[in-house]
Amino acid sequence: MISKKMKAIYPEALPGRVAPGGFSFSVKTLIPVFLGVLSLAPVTAIFAVPITSDADEVTLNNYVQYIEDEAGNLDLDSVRAIPNSEWKSTEKTIPSFGYKDHPYWFRVTLENPGKVPLHRVIDINYSRLDVLNVFRPSPDGDKYFESSFGDKKPYEKREIDHRTFAYRVTLEPESQTTIYMQVSGVHSTIALPITLYRQDVFQRIQLIQMIGLGLFCGAVLVMMAYNLFVYLSVRDITYAIYVVFVLLLSLNAIALNGLGFQMLYPNNTWWQNREVLLLTPAALALASFFTIIYLDLKTTAPTWNRVFQVMAGIYIFQAIAGTFILEPIHPQLAVQLNSIGALLNPVLVGTCALILAFRRYRPAYFYLAAWPILLAASVTKGLQFNGVITPYWFVEWSLEIGTCAQAVLLALGLGDRINVMKNRLAVMNESLEEQVAERTRNLEEALGEIENKNAALNDSLEQIQELKVQQDGDYFLTSLLLNPLSTNTVKDPSYSVDFAIQGKKQFEFKNKQHRIGGDTCVAAEIQLRDGEYIAVANSDAMGKSLQGAGGALVFNTVFQSILKRTQAATFMQSYYPERLLKAAVQDLNQVFESFDGMMAVSVLLAVIHKQSGQMYFVNAEHPWPVLYRNGKATFLGEDIFIRKIGFESERSFQVLTERLRPGDTVFMGSDGRDDILLGFKEDGTRIINHDEHAFLRKIEEHNGDWDSLIKSYLNEEQSLTDDFSLVRISCSGIPGLSPDAADQIQEIIRQAMLKRNQEDFPGALQILRKSPRENRRAREVMLLIGDTLCRQRMYKRAIPFLLRYLDISPWEERVLARTARVLMAAGENEMAIDMANRLVLRNPADADSRVLLAECFRAARKTERALKLLESVLAEPGQHEKARKLHKELAHT
Repeated sequence: MISKKMKAIYPEALPGRVAPGGFSFSVKTLIPVFLGVLSLAPVTAIFAVPITSDADEVTLNNYVQYIEDEAGNLDLDSVRAIPNSEWKSTEKTIPSFGYKDHPYWFRVTLENPGKVPLHRVIDINYSRLDVLNVFRPSPDGDKYFESSFGDKKPYEKREIDHRTFAYRVTLEPESQTTIYMQVSGVHSTIALPITLYRQDVFQRIQLIQMIGLGLFCGAVLVMMAYNLFVYLSVRDITYAIYVVFVLLLSLNAIALNGLGFQMLYPNNTWWQNREVLLLTPAALALASFFTIIYLDLKTTAPTWNRVFQVMAGIYIFQAIAGTFILEPIHPQLAVQLNSIGALLNPVLVGTCALILAFRRYRPAYFYLAAWPILLAASVTKGLQFNGVITPYWFVEWSLEIGTCAQAVLLALGLGDRINVMKNRLAVMNESLEEQVAERTRNLEEALGEIENKNAALNDSLEQIQELKVQQDGDYFLTSLLLNPLSTNTVKDPSYSVDFAIQGKKQFEFKNKQHRIGGDTCVAAEIQLRDGEYIAVANSDAMGKSLQGAGGALVFNTVFQSILKRTQAATFMQSYYPERLLKAAVQDLNQVFESFDGMMAVSVLLAVIHKQSGQMYFVNAEHPWPVLYRNGKATFLGEDIFIRKIGFESERSFQVLTERLRPGDTVFMGSDGRDDILLGFKEDGTRIINHDEHAFLRKIEEHNGDWDSLIKSYLNEEQSLTDDFSLVRISCSGIPGLSPDAADQIQEIIRQAMLKRNQEDFPGALQILRKSPRENRRAREVMLLIGDTLCRQRMYKRAIPFLLRYLDISPWEERVLARTARVLMAAGENEMAIDMANRLVLRNPADADSRVLLAECFRAARKTERALKLLESVLAEPGQHEKARKLHKELAHT
């Protein structure tokens, strides 16, 4: 039991308890024991700190001795029995030992040389200690009484109402008092910044600290309130993120200095021990989002934008997993990872801001000042508690100063954005005033003209006709811009390309009839990697009259630019047709998407290989092309298309192919070919044709004859309900071999195959090479030479023959795949990628083609692209064993 005298000395220590074991001893009984111990070990005197009555405060850090309880089984009896020679002193400014999973025992001896008792307060200025057990002697020194502190106990159990751990001690006159302290914990470092105060001095310092913390909280609240009002006014999400970020940062600061436990949640020990684990990464995640928006990283630094998106995800994961999963298993690791994340984020932010500051990006200046301050504050606080630096007042308050300074600097940065906008608005307003004045003058003049015209209109209807003429003039000017862009420059004798275009909108200008619409046609000859091609486009822009004409004007301008670039630029002439079509669609989409859905166009793009007749085409939500062969008209590529140019397509890009033969005709047209007025219902509603197969029947009725087909449309003007355009591509003949030459080639191939079957590859090659020059150019001979060289592993020599074969027969997808593999074997990886990519563009759903392309990427050491392709294959139903093995191999490299 605690005596009445002990209750008077330590009134706040209730309920106290006798030290473990309930021991009670007399100094006289221990004298023989001490004499025996002293006779066996060298004497190490305990240094007693003299405490005088006029000393306001005494820092005890350098006078504390410690014992490391690695086994964790020492009690006060055991500790007091340890010889003085085993007690250690630390040379650090503050006794600190980092994260430990076992307790430390400390002791400090105080001496009162005076004649009267001294009542003092000892403050352990570290609010994060998990367990702090203090053992103070009774006035007569016979017993020790234990008081338990730490943030694992409710705040109300503390002896003194203070955010850190403070307790009273009475120093008897002309005597020494030794105090023992046991410190342990898993959520905090082992540190003991200890100071002794006079009670009135402690109360005064406590009051000053509370005023300082109040100023800190007030400053932060002012910053938050101001920016919250700004957010409510301008609805800029940046300010809302700033408010929440500063709130979390401030809660983290008051959690670390103990004010949160004192004021906000004094009885919630679970939250007190885990708040930093949750608040710190949450604040850093918001800081990452704030950095992305404030510095506009999506535009100014896309790489950093991705970095901070990843960091935000990591911090969100850390906040959840670290608090609820890792902390129960390994709390010290959770705290250490939390500390690493807290130091990493300011470094990344500061580096990013520094880079942007060098680029003279104005918002980065404030950011560059704000984050290093917080980083310096965090490092300073960490160094203080690890005893590296002296705890001056600015070191003690470094975290609060850093948090407040960062909040102020970021608020100034946000305010600077408003100032920049205000300055811009002021400049705009100045020019706007001039423009308004000028427009006002113009409007006054226009109003005067309108009044004059109104007066004239009242007198004569001729003014209405004048206005109509002006409108028709606008139509005419637009048509003058549009017509020269619909060009047909194809002159190849083997192919005939014809256009027919008629806009729905009809107008009169200078006594002549004109039309305008959104349909357009373009044809030109171009050179690509494997030969000469004919490029054809048929498009239908969205909208009527001027809107449709404007879309057609944009499309023609961009497509003509693509054609000119292909005809002039060597790098585009190295494209295969599939890649050219994909690049053309991408370029067109890039332009039309900038109109934000206000302008779009359906289009059919086609390129035709002159030598082989192979046609490659892409359909962007345009009516299907029609092949007329041997008196029969059929659709090509039904139900295979991408979305209109100008809209993002959810469908895979696919290049369709068709091999044209002599006598074949291809028709490409806009939906005006189908939207025919069939008649009227009794109520006057129009009856429009919705049968797309009617166009097929119409072609067959006219036997594919161009003139009669166009005449049937254009002579029935009243039946057209939309802009009309039609393109005809006729294939009159493709270069080939004479029958005699074909027989010779078959005989040469037969002889060469006999040699090959006998594995006499040099003999087979000799037969093929001795054939006449014109026969060696035949595609069958080219393929046989290339295949024979491959069997001899002469891949580089085989490549020209395989490529020449594909120039003649580009539809042979089996040979395309074979050539890609030969190119890989020869080390020509980029060419192999081009070949495999042609297969994928033709058949994007074919798993084998994508696996082949992935192999080419692997050979070119483009592992990420290979993995992405393989993952798309493995994500589909079914098993692709080769893809699985290749993915496993790449994933472990």
